[in-house]
Amino acid sequence: MGASGYGDLSALNTCRTILDSAGRDSLVSVLAEFRHLYQAAVAVYETNGDYALSLDATGSAWCELLAARSRLRCHTDDDRAALASGRWTCHENCWNGASRECVRAGAAIDYPCAGGRFIHAIPIRACGELVGTILFCYGATPTAPDDVARVAATFDVAVEELFRLPPVAAPEPQLIAAAKRHLGTIVRLIGELVERRLIAREAERHGELLRGIIAHDLRSPLAAIRGSAELLQLGAADPKRAAARILSSSERMRLMIEQLLDLTRIKIGGGISLVRERLDLAALAAQIVDETLGARPGAAIRLSAPTSCPIDCDRERMGQVLANLLVNAAVHGAPGCPIDVSVARRDGGAVLRVHNEGNPIPEALMPTLFDPFKRGERVSRSSPGIGLGLYIVRWLVEAHDGTIDVRSSPAAGTSFSVWIPDSPPSLPP
Repeated sequence: MGASGYGDLSALNTCRTILDSAGRDSLVSVLAEFRHLYQAAVAVYETNGDYALSLDATGSAWCELLAARSRLRCHTDDDRAALASGRWTCHENCWNGASRECVRAGAAIDYPCAGGRFIHAIPIRACGELVGTILFCYGATPTAPDDVARVAATFDVAVEELFRLPPVAAPEPQLIAAAKRHLGTIVRLIGELVERRLIAREAERHGELLRGIIAHDLRSPLAAIRGSAELLQLGAADPKRAAARILSSSERMRLMIEQLLDLTRIKIGGGISLVRERLDLAALAAQIVDETLGARPGAAIRLSAPTSCPIDCDRERMGQVLANLLVNAAVHGAPGCPIDVSVARRDGGAVLRVHNEGNPIPEALMPTLFDPFKRGERVSRSSPGIGLGLYIVRWLVEAHDGTIDVRSSPAAGTSFSVWIPDSPPSLPP
């Protein structure tokens, strides 16, 4: 593989998360020592199965022969066509197969390869996500006649040719254990390299978004404040109306800044920390509804809740979830129609539901509804926020180990349902 006669399969890599983040030279540097120390072939795959790097074992005639014959079975000089042929046993059934199974399991595995040996695969993670796998081949080559015959038939090799090859002896168990531990260290190193690159990219993208928001979204309320202040200074404005406009615009700016700070904490600051406590969700909902009515005197909100609904959650952040959903309902709901809020017990937790009448959410917006910087089609520049409210809501709900669901239709209106478990799941020992 890799440096073999058929060239470098990384040229076909369409994912390139590991390859571009860690860099080929860095991967070769950290893996060459491992290959030399344990005399083992080693490979790295992206999470989608694309090949990032492979270094062949030194001195393994068995593996070299099977790799070469496996490639010849494809009957093409084009690597892309060879991969699509389904006959590249060494690559697809052994290495890539082990990588796919490792991704599926989300944990280290030992995978029997078609050549009679084993492949140990470990997942690589960065920023909390599985981004690929790293693998090495180990174990003795088969010597039993039936096992050798099976390998010969799989790779279109004469049985006699395999028996003429020097066998690979089974390594000591302590050596295999040491190799697995060593590979685990390399996995963490590659994961750190990928994570640094991903964070740097996100920070760069985040900075571009911030510059755009400052240049556009914050300019409108700032201009309204300045204009009202200038009119007051000239004595050409009704003081109460001007003050109300200044307060409204400053509240819009405050909400934008709060959302940007939350986005920064989520994207490049390690997340928003939660302080869980036992509280009454029904009482918290009543408080947030009352605060929303105070900020929106013309709104109508109906609350349906039990006498009490104890739950383990972060008081401030769960209040923020409901407040954001209420703002969303007020902006998108039909004018003059009430917003309905309900709290109930369900499935070992609590459900918080916000419903509004009005035009349904367009089907085309549903897949990206919770993405950052997404606005509804009918939202004007005077609307509060910058398209982060629902993104932050989902993040906070999932941080509570909960779920959020949205249903929208012309007949039933729009409902957001948040489910929070009564207590967070216990961590594994």
